[in-house]
Amino acid sequence: AMIVLKDEEGKVISSFVAEYGASYTLPALSKLGYNFIGWETETGQVVSGAFTMPVNSSDAIILSAKWAEAYPEYTYVKTAADFAEKNADGLYEIKADGKYYLLSDINLGNNEWKPIEEFTGVILGNGFTISNFKISGDIGKDYINDIGFVSENRGVIENVKFSGVNFTFTYNKDDLNLGIVAGVNLGTIKNVTVNGTIFVTMKGQGITAPITKYIGNVGGVVGVNKANIEGAVNNASVSVKTNNINIEVYAGGVAAVNEGSIKESSSSKTVTADITNSASARKSYEGGLVALNKGTIYKSFATVSGVMDGSYVGGLVAYNEGYIKNSYAKGSLNTASTAGGLVGYNVLSISNSYSTVKMTGGNDIGGLVGRNSGSISYSYADSQVTGGENVGGLVGYNEKNGTLTKCFVTGSVTGTSKTTLIFDKKYAGGLIGLSKASESNIKDCYRSSAQAISCASAETTVGTVINASTASTTSFFTNTLGFSTSVWSITAGKLPTLL
Repeated sequence: AMIVLKDEEGKVISSFVAEYGASYTLPALSKLGYNFIGWETETGQVVSGAFTMPVNSSDAIILSAKWAEAYPEYTYVKTAADFAEKNADGLYEIKADGKYYLLSDINLGNNEWKPIEEFTGVILGNGFTISNFKISGDIGKDYINDIGFVSENRGVIENVKFSGVNFTFTYNKDDLNLGIVAGVNLGTIKNVTVNGTIFVTMKGQGITAPITKYIGNVGGVVGVNKANIEGAVNNASVSVKTNNINIEVYAGGVAAVNEGSIKESSSSKTVTADITNSASARKSYEGGLVALNKGTIYKSFATVSGVMDGSYVGGLVAYNEGYIKNSYAKGSLNTASTAGGLVGYNVLSISNSYSTVKMTGGNDIGGLVGRNSGSISYSYADSQVTGGENVGGLVGYNEKNGTLTKCFVTGSVTGTSKTTLIFDKKYAGGLIGLSKASESNIKDCYRSSAQAISCASAETTVGTVINASTASTTSFFTNTLGFSTSVWSITAGKLPTLL
Protein backbone atom coordinates (compact mmCIF):
# COMPACT_ATOMS: atom_id res chain seq x y z
CA ALA A 1 0.00 0.00 0.00
CA MET A 2 0.97 3.59 -0.37
CA ILE A 3 1.30 6.08 2.51
CA VAL A 4 0.59 9.65 1.33
CA LEU A 5 1.58 12.66 3.44
CA LYS A 6 -0.42 15.85 2.82
CA ASP A 7 -0.25 19.39 4.17
CA GLU A 8 -3.19 21.13 5.83
CA GLU A 9 -4.49 22.29 2.43
CA GLY A 10 -4.53 18.77 1.02
CA LYS A 11 -1.44 19.11 -1.15
CA VAL A 12 0.80 16.05 -1.33
CA ILE A 13 4.12 16.51 0.47
CA SER A 14 5.50 13.02 -0.18
CA SER A 15 4.49 9.39 -0.51
CA PHE A 16 6.07 5.98 -0.13
CA VAL A 17 5.24 2.30 -0.45
CA ALA A 18 4.59 0.58 2.89
CA GLU A 19 4.26 -3.05 3.87
CA TYR A 20 1.62 -4.38 6.22
CA GLY A 21 2.90 -4.54 9.82
CA ALA A 22 6.11 -2.60 9.06
CA SER A 23 7.04 0.45 11.17
CA TYR A 24 8.03 3.75 9.58
CA THR A 25 9.41 6.98 11.07
CA LEU A 26 7.25 9.92 10.01
CA PRO A 27 8.92 13.31 9.54
CA ALA A 28 8.35 16.19 11.94
CA LEU A 29 7.53 19.41 10.09
CA SER A 30 8.14 23.07 10.95
CA LYS A 31 6.20 26.17 9.99
CA LEU A 32 6.49 29.77 11.14
CA GLY A 33 4.08 30.50 13.97
CA TYR A 34 2.88 26.95 14.44
CA ASN A 35 3.69 23.88 16.51
CA PHE A 36 3.59 20.58 14.67
CA ILE A 37 1.23 18.19 16.46
CA GLY A 38 1.62 15.17 14.22
CA TRP A 39 -0.07 13.33 11.37
CA GLU A 40 -3.83 12.85 11.40
CA THR A 41 -5.35 9.71 9.93
CA GLU A 42 -8.65 9.69 8.06
CA THR A 43 -10.31 8.43 11.24
CA GLY A 44 -9.06 11.40 13.27
CA GLN A 45 -6.21 9.69 15.10
CA VAL A 46 -3.04 11.80 15.41
CA VAL A 47 0.28 9.97 15.27
CA SER A 48 3.88 11.14 15.35
CA GLY A 49 7.25 9.48 15.25
CA ALA A 50 6.84 5.76 14.43
CA PHE A 51 3.83 4.67 12.39
CA THR A 52 2.97 0.98 11.82
CA MET A 53 1.16 0.08 8.62
CA PRO A 54 -2.21 -1.05 10.04
CA VAL A 55 -3.82 -2.87 7.09
CA ASN A 56 -2.92 -5.18 4.26
CA SER A 57 -4.60 -3.31 1.45
CA SER A 58 -3.87 -1.73 -1.89
CA ASP A 59 -5.71 1.45 -0.84
CA ALA A 60 -3.60 4.47 -0.01
CA ILE A 61 -3.32 5.57 3.61
CA ILE A 62 -3.71 9.37 3.83
CA LEU A 63 -1.95 11.19 6.67
CA SER A 64 -2.52 14.95 6.96
CA ALA A 65 -0.28 17.39 8.83
CA LYS A 66 -1.83 18.67 12.06
CA TRP A 67 -0.82 22.06 13.50
CA ALA A 68 -1.59 24.30 16.45
CA GLU A 69 -0.91 28.02 16.64
CA ALA A 70 2.22 28.72 18.67
CA TYR A 71 0.87 32.12 19.75
CA PRO A 72 -2.91 31.77 20.08
CA GLU A 73 -3.18 35.15 21.80
CA TYR A 74 -1.98 36.86 18.59
CA THR A 75 -3.81 37.76 15.40
CA TYR A 76 -2.09 35.89 12.59
CA VAL A 77 -1.66 38.31 9.70
CA LYS A 78 -1.58 36.97 6.15
CA THR A 79 -3.44 39.78 4.37
CA ALA A 80 -4.07 43.49 4.89
CA ALA A 81 -7.60 42.64 6.00
CA ASP A 82 -6.19 40.64 8.90
CA PHE A 83 -4.24 43.66 10.02
CA ALA A 84 -5.88 47.00 9.37
CA GLU A 85 -9.51 48.08 9.42
CA LYS A 86 -11.21 51.12 7.92
CA ASN A 87 -12.54 53.48 10.59
CA ALA A 88 -15.57 55.78 10.48
CA ASP A 89 -13.52 58.46 8.70
CA GLY A 90 -12.51 56.06 5.94
CA LEU A 91 -8.91 55.82 7.16
CA TYR A 92 -7.09 52.58 7.90
CA GLU A 93 -5.88 51.81 11.43
CA ILE A 94 -4.92 48.94 13.74
CA LYS A 95 -6.22 48.15 17.22
CA ALA A 96 -4.61 50.00 20.10
CA ASP A 97 -4.00 46.82 22.11
CA GLY A 98 -3.71 44.44 19.17
CA LYS A 99 -1.15 41.64 19.08
CA TYR A 100 -0.11 40.89 15.53
CA TYR A 101 2.02 38.06 14.17
CA LEU A 102 2.97 38.60 10.53
CA LEU A 103 3.12 35.60 8.23
CA SER A 104 3.39 37.54 4.98
CA ASP A 105 4.25 40.93 3.50
CA ILE A 106 1.34 43.35 3.96
CA ASN A 107 0.50 45.87 1.23
CA LEU A 108 -1.81 48.60 2.51
CA GLY A 109 -2.62 49.80 -0.99
CA ASN A 110 -1.28 53.36 -0.71
CA ASN A 111 -4.26 54.27 1.46
CA GLU A 112 -4.40 57.15 3.91
CA TRP A 113 -3.29 55.96 7.34
CA LYS A 114 -4.65 56.91 10.77
CA PRO A 115 -2.13 56.41 13.60
CA ILE A 116 -3.45 54.80 16.78
CA GLU A 117 -2.91 57.41 19.49
CA GLU A 118 -1.53 55.02 22.11
CA PHE A 119 -0.36 51.61 20.95
CA THR A 120 0.08 49.15 23.82
CA GLY A 121 0.09 45.96 21.80
CA VAL A 122 2.72 43.93 19.95
CA ILE A 123 3.75 43.66 16.32
CA LEU A 124 6.04 40.70 15.61
CA GLY A 125 7.01 41.16 11.98
CA ASN A 126 9.16 38.05 11.44
CA GLY A 127 11.14 40.02 8.83
CA PHE A 128 8.12 40.77 6.65
CA THR A 129 7.27 44.18 5.19
CA ILE A 130 4.37 46.56 5.82
CA SER A 131 4.21 48.75 2.73
CA ASN A 132 2.43 51.53 0.89
CA PHE A 133 0.62 53.78 3.34
CA LYS A 134 0.57 57.54 3.46
CA ILE A 135 -0.39 60.66 5.36
CA SER A 136 -0.93 63.65 3.08
CA GLY A 137 -2.65 67.01 2.62
CA ASP A 138 -3.18 69.75 5.20
CA ILE A 139 -3.26 68.73 8.86
CA GLY A 140 -5.30 71.03 11.06
CA LYS A 141 -5.74 71.72 14.75
CA ASP A 142 -7.95 68.69 15.38
CA TYR A 143 -5.23 66.22 14.35
CA ILE A 144 -2.85 64.56 16.80
CA ASN A 145 0.63 65.98 17.49
CA ASP A 146 2.48 62.62 17.46
CA ILE A 147 2.38 61.05 14.01
CA GLY A 148 3.66 57.75 12.61
CA PHE A 149 2.48 54.24 11.90
CA VAL A 150 1.45 54.52 15.54
CA SER A 151 1.22 57.83 17.33
CA GLU A 152 2.72 56.84 20.66
CA ASN A 153 4.29 53.42 21.06
CA ARG A 154 4.05 51.90 24.52
CA GLY A 155 4.19 48.35 23.25
CA VAL A 156 6.61 46.28 21.16
CA ILE A 157 7.32 46.65 17.44
CA GLU A 158 9.90 44.10 16.36
CA ASN A 159 11.48 42.48 13.29
CA VAL A 160 9.47 44.37 10.69
CA LYS A 161 10.22 46.49 7.63
CA PHE A 162 8.27 49.55 6.54
CA SER A 163 8.49 50.40 2.85
CA GLY A 164 6.85 52.71 0.34
CA VAL A 165 5.82 55.10 3.11
CA ASN A 166 4.93 58.65 2.08
CA PHE A 167 4.41 61.26 4.77
CA THR A 168 4.13 64.47 2.76
CA PHE A 169 1.91 67.08 4.34
CA THR A 170 1.53 70.60 5.65
CA TYR A 171 1.19 70.86 9.41
CA ASN A 172 -0.96 73.75 10.62
CA LYS A 173 -0.57 73.23 14.36
CA ASP A 174 1.97 73.83 17.09
CA ASP A 175 4.38 71.04 18.20
CA LEU A 176 5.03 67.99 16.02
CA ASN A 177 6.69 64.63 16.71
CA LEU A 178 6.92 62.54 13.55
CA GLY A 179 8.55 59.25 12.51
CA ILE A 180 7.62 56.41 10.17
CA VAL A 181 7.24 53.92 13.04
CA ALA A 182 6.08 56.25 15.83
CA GLY A 183 5.79 59.90 16.73
CA VAL A 184 6.99 59.10 20.26
CA ASN A 185 8.48 55.84 21.50
CA LEU A 186 7.88 54.86 25.12
CA GLY A 187 8.16 51.13 24.50
CA THR A 188 10.44 48.86 22.49
CA ILE A 189 11.36 49.17 18.82
CA LYS A 190 13.75 46.47 17.68
CA ASN A 191 15.14 45.34 14.32
CA VAL A 192 13.05 47.62 12.13
CA THR A 193 13.97 49.06 8.73
CA VAL A 194 12.21 52.05 7.18
CA ASN A 195 12.11 53.19 3.56
CA GLY A 196 10.12 56.05 2.13
CA THR A 197 9.73 59.81 2.17
CA ILE A 198 9.07 62.29 4.95
CA PHE A 199 8.56 65.86 3.76
CA VAL A 200 6.77 68.15 6.17
CA THR A 201 6.08 71.86 6.01
CA MET A 202 5.29 73.33 9.42
CA LYS A 203 3.18 76.47 9.24
CA GLY A 204 2.22 76.67 12.91
CA GLN A 205 -0.84 78.64 13.93
CA GLY A 206 -0.06 81.80 12.01
CA ILE A 207 1.25 85.20 12.96
CA THR A 208 -1.77 85.92 15.18
CA ALA A 209 -0.78 83.12 17.57
CA PRO A 210 1.01 83.96 20.83
CA ILE A 211 4.77 84.31 20.46
CA THR A 212 5.60 80.84 21.73
CA LYS A 213 8.38 78.56 20.58
CA TYR A 214 7.01 75.49 18.84
CA ILE A 215 9.06 72.39 18.15
CA GLY A 216 9.17 70.16 15.10
CA ASN A 217 10.83 66.79 15.82
CA VAL A 218 11.07 64.73 12.65
CA GLY A 219 12.98 61.43 12.45
CA GLY A 220 13.13 58.54 10.03
CA VAL A 221 12.07 55.95 12.63
CA VAL A 222 10.64 58.07 15.47
CA GLY A 223 10.23 61.72 16.30
CA VAL A 224 11.19 61.36 19.97
CA ASN A 225 12.65 58.26 21.63
CA LYS A 226 12.13 58.02 25.38
CA ALA A 227 12.76 54.30 25.76
CA ASN A 228 14.60 51.65 23.72
CA ILE A 229 15.49 51.40 20.06
CA GLU A 230 17.77 48.59 18.91
CA GLY A 231 18.77 47.49 15.43
CA ALA A 232 16.90 50.27 13.62
CA VAL A 233 17.89 51.08 10.03
CA ASN A 234 16.76 54.25 8.29
CA ASN A 235 16.74 54.39 4.49
CA ALA A 236 14.05 57.08 4.28
CA SER A 237 14.62 60.69 3.28
CA VAL A 238 13.76 63.12 6.08
CA SER A 239 12.95 66.78 5.60
CA VAL A 240 11.17 69.38 7.71
CA LYS A 241 10.94 73.07 6.89
CA THR A 242 9.21 76.16 8.18
CA ASN A 243 8.87 79.85 7.41
CA ASN A 244 7.37 80.56 10.83
CA ILE A 245 9.70 82.50 13.14
CA ASN A 246 8.18 80.73 16.18
CA ILE A 247 9.18 77.21 15.13
CA GLU A 248 12.43 75.36 15.91
CA VAL A 249 13.10 72.25 13.83
CA TYR A 250 15.02 69.02 14.49
CA ALA A 251 15.71 66.31 11.90
CA GLY A 252 17.46 62.99 12.52
CA GLY A 253 17.94 59.80 10.51
CA VAL A 254 16.67 57.48 13.26
CA ALA A 255 15.26 59.98 15.79
CA ALA A 256 14.97 63.73 15.99
CA VAL A 257 15.38 63.60 19.78
CA ASN A 258 16.78 60.73 21.85
CA GLU A 259 16.07 60.72 25.58
CA GLY A 260 16.43 56.95 25.96
CA SER A 261 18.72 54.37 24.39
CA ILE A 262 19.59 53.83 20.74
CA LYS A 263 21.74 50.78 20.11
CA GLU A 264 23.20 49.13 17.00
CA SER A 265 21.26 51.42 14.68
CA SER A 266 22.13 53.26 11.49
CA SER A 267 21.01 55.73 8.87
CA SER A 268 22.12 56.13 5.27
CA LYS A 269 20.23 59.28 4.33
CA THR A 270 21.07 62.96 4.65
CA VAL A 271 18.42 64.88 6.59
CA THR A 272 17.30 68.49 6.32
CA ALA A 273 15.77 70.90 8.82
CA ASP A 274 15.25 74.29 7.20
CA ILE A 275 14.07 77.61 8.57
CA THR A 276 13.44 79.70 5.46
CA ASN A 277 12.58 82.97 7.20
CA SER A 278 15.76 85.03 7.62
CA ALA A 279 14.11 87.00 10.43
CA SER A 280 13.85 83.90 12.63
CA ALA A 281 15.97 83.61 15.77
CA ARG A 282 15.07 79.95 16.18
CA LYS A 283 17.57 77.13 15.61
CA SER A 284 17.62 74.18 13.26
CA TYR A 285 19.32 70.87 14.12
CA GLU A 286 20.40 68.22 11.60
CA GLY A 287 21.94 64.91 12.68
CA GLY A 288 22.69 61.92 10.48
CA LEU A 289 21.36 59.60 13.21
CA VAL A 290 19.91 61.93 15.87
CA ALA A 291 19.42 65.69 15.99
CA LEU A 292 19.40 66.16 19.78
CA ASN A 293 20.79 63.43 22.02
CA LYS A 294 19.96 63.50 25.73
CA GLY A 295 20.27 59.75 26.25
CA THR A 296 22.74 57.09 25.14
CA ILE A 297 23.82 56.13 21.62
CA TYR A 298 25.83 52.91 21.43
CA LYS A 299 27.34 50.95 18.54
CA SER A 300 25.59 53.03 15.91
CA PHE A 301 26.63 54.84 12.74
CA ALA A 302 25.48 57.17 9.98
CA THR A 303 26.47 57.69 6.37
CA VAL A 304 25.96 61.25 5.16
CA SER A 305 26.41 63.23 1.96
CA GLY A 306 25.43 66.53 0.40
CA VAL A 307 24.27 69.70 2.12
CA MET A 308 23.24 69.93 5.77
CA ASP A 309 23.33 73.60 6.71
CA GLY A 310 21.35 73.90 9.93
CA SER A 311 22.37 75.87 13.01
CA TYR A 312 23.96 72.68 14.41
CA VAL A 313 25.03 69.82 12.16
CA GLY A 314 26.61 66.45 12.96
CA GLY A 315 27.32 63.41 10.83
CA LEU A 316 25.90 61.37 13.71
CA VAL A 317 24.41 63.89 16.18
CA ALA A 318 23.78 67.61 15.80
CA TYR A 319 23.72 68.49 19.52
CA ASN A 320 24.87 66.06 22.20
CA GLU A 321 23.76 66.42 25.81
CA GLY A 322 24.12 62.69 26.49
CA TYR A 323 26.50 59.83 25.88
CA ILE A 324 27.87 58.62 22.56
CA LYS A 325 29.83 55.37 22.75
CA ASN A 326 31.39 53.04 20.16
CA SER A 327 29.88 54.90 17.21
CA TYR A 328 31.02 56.55 13.99
CA ALA A 329 30.07 58.58 10.92
CA LYS A 330 31.34 58.49 7.34
CA GLY A 331 30.74 60.34 4.08
CA SER A 332 31.00 64.05 3.22
CA LEU A 333 29.12 67.20 4.20
CA ASN A 334 28.77 70.79 3.05
CA THR A 335 27.63 72.77 6.07
CA ALA A 336 27.22 76.24 7.52
CA SER A 337 28.76 76.62 11.00
CA THR A 338 29.02 74.64 14.24
CA ALA A 339 29.35 71.34 12.46
CA GLY A 340 31.36 68.19 13.07
CA GLY A 341 31.92 64.92 11.28
CA LEU A 342 30.46 63.11 14.29
CA VAL A 343 28.83 65.82 16.45
CA GLY A 344 28.04 69.47 15.83
CA TYR A 345 28.07 70.61 19.46
CA ASN A 346 29.17 68.28 22.28
CA VAL A 347 28.10 69.22 25.80
CA LEU A 348 28.54 65.92 27.61
CA SER A 349 30.45 62.79 26.52
CA ILE A 350 31.91 61.06 23.47
CA SER A 351 34.05 57.94 23.85
CA ASN A 352 35.45 55.21 21.60
CA SER A 353 34.13 56.86 18.46
CA TYR A 354 35.44 58.23 15.18
CA SER A 355 34.64 60.13 12.00
CA THR A 356 35.89 59.93 8.44
CA VAL A 357 33.44 62.55 7.15
CA LYS A 358 34.90 65.11 4.76
CA MET A 359 33.79 68.50 6.12
CA THR A 360 33.36 71.77 4.22
CA GLY A 361 31.73 74.66 6.06
CA GLY A 362 31.94 78.02 7.78
CA ASN A 363 33.12 78.61 11.35
CA ASP A 364 33.52 76.12 14.24
CA ILE A 365 34.12 73.16 11.96
CA GLY A 366 35.78 69.95 13.19
CA GLY A 367 36.58 66.56 11.76
CA LEU A 368 34.99 64.97 14.84
CA VAL A 369 33.24 67.80 16.73
CA GLY A 370 32.43 71.35 15.68
CA ARG A 371 32.22 72.84 19.16
CA ASN A 372 33.07 71.09 22.44
CA SER A 373 32.33 71.90 26.07
CA GLY A 374 32.15 68.28 27.22
CA SER A 375 34.56 65.34 27.17
CA ILE A 376 36.01 63.41 24.24
CA SER A 377 38.10 60.31 24.85
CA TYR A 378 39.59 57.34 23.00
CA SER A 379 38.44 58.76 19.69
CA TYR A 380 39.89 59.92 16.37
CA ALA A 381 39.15 61.71 13.11
CA ASP A 382 40.49 61.04 9.65
CA SER A 383 39.03 63.83 7.58
CA GLN A 384 39.59 66.67 5.16
CA VAL A 385 38.29 69.73 7.01
CA THR A 386 37.80 73.08 5.31
CA GLY A 387 36.21 76.12 6.93
CA GLY A 388 36.52 79.77 7.78
CA GLU A 389 37.77 80.20 11.34
CA ASN A 390 37.97 77.86 14.33
CA VAL A 391 38.66 74.93 12.06
CA GLY A 392 40.24 71.80 13.53
CA GLY A 393 41.08 68.27 12.46
CA LEU A 394 39.40 66.93 15.60
CA VAL A 395 37.57 69.88 17.21
CA GLY A 396 36.77 73.26 15.71
CA TYR A 397 36.23 75.27 18.90
CA ASN A 398 37.09 73.83 22.32
CA GLU A 399 35.45 75.79 25.12
CA LYS A 400 36.84 76.45 28.60
CA ASN A 401 35.37 73.26 30.06
CA GLY A 402 36.10 71.06 27.07
CA THR A 403 38.38 68.07 27.67
CA LEU A 404 40.18 65.78 25.24
CA THR A 405 41.86 62.56 26.36
CA LYS A 406 43.66 59.89 24.34
CA CYS A 407 42.67 61.21 20.92
CA PHE A 408 44.29 61.15 17.48
CA VAL A 409 43.80 63.04 14.24
CA THR A 410 45.03 62.72 10.69
CA GLY A 411 43.87 64.14 7.36
CA SER A 412 44.03 67.78 6.32
CA VAL A 413 42.85 71.12 7.73
CA THR A 414 42.26 74.34 5.79
CA GLY A 415 41.25 77.58 7.47
CA THR A 416 40.31 80.19 4.88
CA SER A 417 39.44 83.24 7.02
CA LYS A 418 42.05 85.98 6.97
CA THR A 419 42.99 88.47 9.66
CA THR A 420 41.51 91.91 9.01
CA LEU A 421 42.64 93.52 12.26
CA ILE A 422 45.92 92.92 14.06
CA PHE A 423 44.17 91.65 17.18
CA ASP A 424 41.53 89.70 15.29
CA LYS A 425 43.19 86.44 14.40
CA LYS A 426 41.30 83.61 12.71
CA TYR A 427 42.45 80.23 13.99
CA ALA A 428 42.80 76.78 12.52
CA GLY A 429 44.79 73.81 13.78
CA GLY A 430 45.61 70.16 13.24
CA LEU A 431 43.97 68.98 16.47
CA ILE A 432 41.87 71.96 17.56
CA GLY A 433 40.98 75.12 15.67
CA LEU A 434 40.72 77.34 18.75
CA SER A 435 40.91 76.21 22.39
CA LYS A 436 39.84 78.25 25.40
CA ALA A 437 40.61 75.40 27.80
CA SER A 438 43.78 75.07 29.84
CA GLU A 439 46.49 72.71 28.63
CA SER A 440 45.63 70.29 31.45
CA ASN A 441 42.27 69.71 29.76
CA ILE A 442 44.03 68.16 26.76
CA LYS A 443 45.82 64.95 27.67
CA ASP A 444 47.68 62.46 25.49
CA CYS A 445 46.30 63.77 22.20
CA TYR A 446 48.27 63.39 18.98
CA ARG A 447 48.23 64.61 15.41
CA SER A 448 49.97 62.87 12.54
CA SER A 449 53.08 64.39 11.01
CA ALA A 450 51.51 63.61 7.62
CA GLN A 451 48.66 66.00 8.34
CA ALA A 452 48.46 68.91 5.87
CA ILE A 453 47.54 72.22 7.53
CA SER A 454 46.81 75.48 5.75
CA CYS A 455 45.86 78.58 7.77
CA ALA A 456 45.11 81.91 6.16
CA SER A 457 45.56 83.67 9.53
CA ALA A 458 46.89 81.83 12.62
CA GLU A 459 47.60 78.20 13.53
CA THR A 460 46.74 76.55 16.84
CA THR A 461 49.51 74.06 17.56
CA VAL A 462 48.03 72.23 20.54
CA GLY A 463 48.53 68.45 20.41
CA THR A 464 51.67 66.34 20.11
CA VAL A 465 52.91 65.72 16.58
CA ILE A 466 53.73 62.05 16.07
CA ASN A 467 55.58 60.50 13.17
CA ALA A 468 53.13 59.03 10.69
CA SER A 469 54.93 55.70 10.59
CA THR A 470 54.72 55.40 14.39
CA ALA A 471 51.05 56.29 14.28
CA SER A 472 50.46 53.36 11.93
CA THR A 473 51.60 50.74 14.46
CA THR A 474 49.29 48.71 16.67
CA SER A 475 51.31 49.64 19.75
CA PHE A 476 50.56 53.33 19.22
CA PHE A 477 46.84 52.73 19.53
CA THR A 478 46.93 49.98 22.17
CA ASN A 479 49.74 51.28 24.40
CA THR A 480 50.09 55.02 23.78
CA LEU A 481 46.40 55.80 23.32
CA GLY A 482 45.04 52.88 25.33
CA PHE A 483 42.46 51.82 22.75
CA SER A 484 40.95 48.59 24.06
CA THR A 485 41.06 45.52 21.82
CA SER A 486 37.68 44.53 23.24
CA VAL A 487 36.26 47.66 21.59
CA TRP A 488 38.51 48.23 18.57
CA SER A 489 39.86 46.09 15.75
CA ILE A 490 43.46 47.29 15.45
CA THR A 491 45.67 46.30 12.51
CA ALA A 492 49.11 47.65 11.65
CA GLY A 493 49.06 50.13 8.78
CA LYS A 494 45.33 50.85 9.14
CA LEU A 495 43.20 53.06 11.31
CA PRO A 496 41.18 51.18 13.94
CA THR A 497 37.58 50.18 13.35
CA LEU A 498 34.98 49.38 15.94
CA LEU A 499 34.08 45.80 16.77
